[in-house]
Amino acid sequence: MGETASSISQDNKKETPDQRLAHYLACLPESRGIKINRRNVLPYESPTEFVAAIAPFINEVF
Repeated sequence: MGETASSISQDNKKETPDQRLAHYLACLPESRGIKINRRNVLPYESPTEFVAAIAPFINEVF
């Protein structure tokens, strides 16, 4: 999740990236998450940061 990501909530709820990440993690019991220094961290927006962020997760699984 991007550190400066904005909410896409339709009810204009002011939710920080930390709050949103905590909510996601609470809903997915065996999940883990991190924030990356970008707004929206997508492979096509910032591929280097994206790969660096997910590599540890992939390396643990395989």
